Amino acid sequence: MALYDERLANDLAAIREHVAGVGRQVDTALERAVKAVLDGNSDLANDVILDDNAVNRGFEQIDSMCHRFLALHLPSAGHLRLISSLLRLNAELERIGDHATTIAREALQLSEPPENGFRGTIVTMASDSQNILRRAIKAFTVNDAELARQTIGVSARVRRAFDQVFQSLSEQSAKQPKRLRDLLILSVVFSKLERVSARAENICEETLFAITGESPARRKLNVLFIDEKNNCKSKLAEAVGNKTAADACDFSSMGSKPARTMPAKLAEFMSAHGLSGHDNPARPLPKDMADIAQFDMVIALEGSAKSYLPDQPFHTLFLNWDIGQLPTKIDDSNAVDVYYPIYRELTVRIRDLVERINGERGA
Repeated sequence: MALYDERLANDLAAIREHVAGVGRQVDTALERAVKAVLDGNSDLANDVILDDNAVNRGFEQIDSMCHRFLALHLPSAGHLRLISSLLRLNAELERIGDHATTIAREALQLSEPPENGFRGTIVTMASDSQNILRRAIKAFTVNDAELARQTIGVSARVRRAFDQVFQSLSEQSAKQPKRLRDLLILSVVFSKLERVSARAENICEETLFAITGESPARRKLNVLFIDEKNNCKSKLAEAVGNKTAADACDFSSMGSKPARTMPAKLAEFMSAHGLSGHDNPARPLPKDMADIAQFDMVIALEGSAKSYLPDQPFHTLFLNWDIGQLPTKIDDSNAVDVYYPIYRELTVRIRDLVERINGERGA
């Protein structure tokens, strides 16, 4: 091996080793912070906060090592991609370290350790988040693209757990106002654990990019259209969405009081415009909010989404679209005139929504 290549390889190995070491420090800080919350251990929480200074110096050293590598070796292609990913990975690790410190600070504010129900959820979420973090650090350390690829998507379980516990915290806050302060503190702890899993998954994506050049696939959003009967506007919106933007979102529709049939003229209109789904039966809104939490957006086409779903999941956005009213009587002579404006308005709204989320099509 040429001297230059040997120096380059040694410098990269040193950066990798340092990242792995700081990653272990962050993992330990997170584990100790969670333990401080569970045990009400203020001494342990203080240690995590004090040790954060040493961890931050590690992040600064990684940043310095990466920029020194760029200046000395003027890398290109794969090496440049690796350093670029390393800088972003370092930022993700730093944010995780900040989350661990925040959890420790919240532990100092609790009046007592969490009760059994919330305690069990903290243990589960912390275990899942740390597992993702450890897999992410290992994938980078050993240059394992397949491990990184397998870990991407695992954080969805932590997100679902957070949505469920957020609902429980809201209910307990109403029932036990004297415990409101502790419940708010726990909500921050749960939120930070969810963020740890998401940022650990970002580390996997950076690892995969560094090794293979693969950019992370953009996640499709789950969008739910709702109205009362799910036999007209919401059904039409679902069909328009799946026709015009199925690559960006998964569209579905439900109703609070689903009808048994759909207007015959609407079925004809949809068929004439190449819209599918007119044969599908109307679907009822689920009673379990965990099922609603699976949707990124809920869009009400009649009235307010809150009138159908009083409890809004933490990660779900509620939107209300006024797309016009249908007349009470629709016959052969005015069917096209009635449905077409609604169809056109939905097409424009859905395209605008997708462009707002993902940017202009083809950009």
